[in-house]
Amino acid sequence: MHCRGVVHFISDCSTYIIRNTPYFRPYIMSYNFDNEKLRMLRISKEARRGSHDRSCKMRIFKRDKVSDPNQSICLVRLRKRVFTIWVLREYESSLWKKIVKIRIKAMRLLESDPSDLRVKDFFLLNREFLVFATQKKVYLYGSSDKRIHKFWDHQLEW
Repeated sequence: MHCRGVVHFISDCSTYIIRNTPYFRPYIMSYNFDNEKLRMLRISKEARRGSHDRSCKMRIFKRDKVSDPNQSICLVRLRKRVFTIWVLREYESSLWKKIVKIRIKAMRLLESDPSDLRVKDFFLLNREFLVFATQKKVYLYGSSDKRIHKFWDHQLEW
């Protein structure tokens, strides 16, 4: 993800990472091509908790408009069928603020079979909408008004 003229990558939390290393907990690495500086950004303690659970998936996205010089990073975590979204408030000190936490069940999705509620993939669109795909549908969820705006059936074979 490119933000503030810097490229950012989020680490994974796979079982191959050794527990007592600085890379065990999830983190964000940034690389500035202009000054060739590499930096590690911390992820909030709450977001790190349970990050090695097999159900945990984390992604980073750009939060603000491209023309905004104060662009921010947004962290989206899906763990145990709960979406949580944080915004990086202070880049230098890695200070995060949680803005959304919602159970998939509370979204009142339109799946007929409860086993179809497994989220296959997700991303943040236009800093406002969480887009995610289940076994049968794709949903557009508003993170500020906390409601499903649209949904579509898909014919993908997962």
